[in-house]
Amino acid sequence: MATFVKIVYLCTMFFGRIITRSKRIEANELIDVTSDIASIDPSIPTLIVGKQLAVEMFGADKVKVLNKNIDKNISWTFLKTERRSDFEKDISNFKNDVMRRITKSVKYYYVDVITSSAYKMMRFVRMLADGRPKTVFIRNNNMYIYVDKWVFGVSLDDIEYIGINRNKVFSFIKRLRNVRFVYDNKNWSIELKRETFDNAIIVPYISFVLNNDFLRM
Repeated sequence: MATFVKIVYLCTMFFGRIITRSKRIEANELIDVTSDIASIDPSIPTLIVGKQLAVEMFGADKVKVLNKNIDKNISWTFLKTERRSDFEKDISNFKNDVMRRITKSVKYYYVDVITSSAYKMMRFVRMLADGRPKTVFIRNNNMYIYVDKWVFGVSLDDIEYIGINRNKVFSFIKRLRNVRFVYDNKNWSIELKRETFDNAIIVPYISFVLNNDFLRM
């Protein structure tokens, strides 16, 4: 007998969810892996692992082999023991989709300190000092500052090119209220490090989320 699931909205910091009875599925810390069928949140990508589990949750009429989408953000896949190739492909595609959505949810603006007008630079400095929570990440002589779904990028080489010592910039920013520097991501899972290796822009945003500064509604 099918146990149909009532879909409700939950407040969560996860950006994706895998519902499974298996204990062998690994995912980065932005994806919730759970056996709790009541944790369905239609606002985030959700993957049900196991055809029988999907049928129990949504009914046989919703679980199609040729089209595994159950709802807008809800899909299912076979267990590894049922169809290994489908399982591995669907798990990989699901994880990639979650990361793509995270990347698209953050807007990026490059602050060109060499060509920007004095007015624009003043607005940028005022934004830094406005008291809103910010996370700063530095990689390859670039500084990335996350605030309110925006990441601002600044070249430290360009800062020194116009005659400003980068350490003075760091000291200024560190004195500001509600600013946290992220110097590395050593506490992240190996999987999350690999998935963000070529995408420094989203690192401060993810750090912001993982440090409980932000709850996605």
